Amino acid sequence: MVAAAVGAAAIGQVFDGALLIVIFATSGALEALAAKRTEDSVRDLLDLAPDHATRLTPVGEERVEAADLRVGDVILVRPGERIGADGAVVAGTSAVDQASITGRACRPTSTPVTRCSRVP
Repeated sequence: MVAAAVGAAAIGQVFDGALLIVIFATSGALEALAAKRTEDSVRDLLDLAPDHATRLTPVGEERVEAADLRVGDVILVRPGERIGADGAVVAGTSAVDQASITGRACRPTSTPVTRCSRVP
């Protein structure tokens, strides 16, 4: 970029060289802005994920880290809670908000055998 601007100035095209520098500086600033906005969006999306889940065991309910859930675990999702793992509704009926995943604003009713996804 600098070489092209110097070359343009050397052949008498100072305005073109200056314009080239302005264009490259602007594109660099726009790239930095886009990267920052993307980083912020990803961070906000990760903040939606719940840290804990309520796992049902033969003894009762157990509050565990969402990262400690394993395939086959049954979790209890109370109204208004975010889902701590991917899974399927095995019993009961509730409204599950999956708008952050599907982009749909409606709250579909989840019934047994409905597939649910972890937020995000």
